[in-house]
Parts: sequence; C-alpha cells; structure tokens
Amino acid sequence: MKYFSFFLIAAGLLLVFYSVFASVQIFVYEKEPPQLFESTEIHLEMEEESLPLHELLFLDELMNAIAWSVFAALLIFAGSVVATLGVKIMRAQDT
Repeated sequence: MKYFSFFLIAAGLLLVFYSVFASVQIFVYEKEPPQLFESTEIHLEMEEESLPLHELLFLDELMNAIAWSVFAALLIFAGSVVATLGVKIMRAQDT
C-alpha cells in the first residue's frame, strides 16, 4: 500500500507539472492552445477595404485561451487532490 501512495503522489505531481509546463509553452507562444472555437467570417465593410471582424476582435484566440485556462486549472486541481489522497494513505499506514 505504501507503493500505491507513492504512485498517487507522483501521478498528482505529474499532472500539476504537466499543466504548468503546457501553460508556459502556450504563454510564450511556443505552442498554440487547442483550437476548440472557430468563428465564421464576418466582414466589416469600410470605404476602401473589407476587414474580417473576427480578426479585429481576436475572439477565437481569446475563447481558446480561456478554455485552456479552465482545463489547466482542472488538471492542477485534480493533481493536487490525487497527491493529497496519496499523502493521506501514507499517513494512515503510519498510525
């Protein structure tokens, strides 16, 4: 049972470190967040040129960044819960 608690602690820490590492990679533009949202082309007619409205508002990038942030927060929370469970199992064995 002691090995199982070490496994839970390691798995929890691995989840936390992975989500932080992936978030840092997205933050420094080494990789893009997963593309969950994709808007359609809406054009804003100006006098001389037509500008795509979704490029002006950056809605795709914003929604994808928010979705990744929520997912990373869930991974960090799940990792901390799994690691805490491993610590509790280890403490229960010692007493």
